[in-house]
Amino acid sequence: MVEMYTNFFLIDDDPDELDIFSEALTEVDPRFTCTWANSPTKALDILQNKIPDVIFLDINMPRMDGYECLQEIKKIDNVANVPVIMYSNGINVDACNKAIALGAAGCVRKAADIPKLTNIIRNVITRTDPKAFFEV
Repeated sequence: MVEMYTNFFLIDDDPDELDIFSEALTEVDPRFTCTWANSPTKALDILQNKIPDVIFLDINMPRMDGYECLQEIKKIDNVANVPVIMYSNGINVDACNKAIALGAAGCVRKAADIPKLTNIIRNVITRTDPKAFFEV
């Protein structure tokens, strides 16, 4: 059975990414929701009380990078099993392998436009095995 993700959580220090991501989510399904944190610290605070269906996590952020944030997410009992998709311009095979070793469900390169991002989101929400998800 395919799980349906409707509550997304974006962790990214770039507010423009939120605009693009939210617009793409709305195009896929207007019922989808997106919570955003502009820092890993803020994200970890939010995740203490909110359980999303899937997390998109940028790798390159100041103070705490995405890998460190991923490790901290996996320590939070309520969200430890929530799939985390590493979502970064700097993603490559080595970066993705590192992220998967730390518990990420998959990796995608940030999309430059809404149509490409809507396709990425559709792929993520229909994936039967999120561990198999990798697009760079």
